[in-house]
Order: sequence, then C-alpha cells, then structure tokens
Amino acid sequence: EEEILDVMNEYSKIAVLTLGDRGVKVQTTKGDKITQKAILTKPEDTTGAGDAFCAGFLYEYNKSADIKKAAKLGVETASVTIQKIGARSFQKSQLKTLR
Repeated sequence: EEEILDVMNEYSKIAVLTLGDRGVKVQTTKGDKITQKAILTKPEDTTGAGDAFCAGFLYEYNKSADIKKAAKLGVETASVTIQKIGARSFQKSQLKTLR
C-alpha cells in the first residue's frame, strides 16, 4: 500500500487509497500520512461508495484543506451510501460530521 501511495504522489500532491472495510490511507508529497478507519456497518449495496467517498473528501478538503477531516467525511459519506440498495442520495442530516 505504501508503494502505491508513493507512485500516486509522483503524479499528484495528495494520494488517496480506499481500502473498503479497512478505511482509507492518504499521503501528501509534504510527508503527511493518515489512516482513517472505516465506519463498520452492514452493507446492503456498495454501488456508489467510491463516488460518495470522493464527494465527501473533496467537499471537506475544498472547505478546510484538512486531509484528516476530508478522509473522515469521505468515509462517513461512503458508509451512509452502502446502507441502502442502489446509489441513492441522502440528506446532510444523516452525516454526523456536517451536523
């Protein structure tokens, strides 16, 4: 996993590697490294989980420029998404981070 992040950092300042039920690893070219654990839940359907993660991550990163907060919101949005069948939208009120 570390090698993958290193290669990704050759092309981007921020490398993000999602690991399913193991969470996500984020590494920057500045040397920042974080691991965000997954929120354990019973998945109904993983369709859209990656898109939801990206949306949450990018939303928070653009707002705060904090990769730790961004990874946390990305994991949370993915977790909410997989709790229903199909890639369906959800309300902000379902996300603890945005309350």
